[in-house]
Amino acid sequence: MNIHLSDNETCFLFKSKNGQFDASPSQLANRAYLYGDGIFETMIFTGAEIRFGKQHISRAFKGCTTLNIELNVEQAFQDVEQYLKEKFPGKILRVRWNIYRDSVGKYTPVSHHASESLILEAFTYTPPQQKSAFINKQFVVPNLPWSNCKTLNALVYVQAGISRKKAGMDEVILLEAKGNVCEAGASNLFWKKDGVFYSPCLTSSCIEGVGRTVVMEKLQKKGYSVVEGEFKPSEIMKADLVFTTNVTGIHYIEKINSTEFNIEPIEFIETLFVI
Repeated sequence: MNIHLSDNETCFLFKSKNGQFDASPSQLANRAYLYGDGIFETMIFTGAEIRFGKQHISRAFKGCTTLNIELNVEQAFQDVEQYLKEKFPGKILRVRWNIYRDSVGKYTPVSHHASESLILEAFTYTPPQQKSAFINKQFVVPNLPWSNCKTLNALVYVQAGISRKKAGMDEVILLEAKGNVCEAGASNLFWKKDGVFYSPCLTSSCIEGVGRTVVMEKLQKKGYSVVEGEFKPSEIMKADLVFTTNVTGIHYIEKINSTEFNIEPIEFIETLFVI
């Protein structure tokens, strides 16, 4: 199947029984659609490879293991990457790789084998932006065994995004069940105070972000102290600099509520995400 993807199009592809990705709409009636029974990876295809592939494989493996979904994750990732190389050589894409349980049944499935689908869009790197943010105490991120996974059930983040838009803000900061800082609406949080970098730990129910992982590794290689912990909102308000990360890049927060922060660029982090 030949696929022509323009810069303003989105392509939905499902992996068929013969192992090929195609656009058959008959596969929409699945457990991903009915129950949110699965995980996903948002990835950047650089035209030659999927960036941060090792980290994506690791997180997808943890997600499948936690949800009891049976998949050879490393082989499946290689299949996706090879498919993109063959069909879209030289094309920079934002790729959403969905992995969901392929089973009949109601809430309780009768098997645990996986199915996969891809959502493809053109990707263009956006330089870091200055953002205004607020702390949302209404929609709390629950503490669940799969809280660190990127599951297909994302209603908390959907509602947080709606609240952000209503508030006229660029970003929303979410709390977890004990009132600790968790993450931003679609990103992990970092802040810097007196030369030390801080970020909520995984017990704070935040997503184990690929961007978070590579930024932490880079900071440590540069010799910076990186402290992971459970932090109340008051801690982030004392910061010198606050920024968010996800697989697409880094963004600085200029203001949270009425508190302003330094937005001096951290160039060695920014370079991680430039294609």
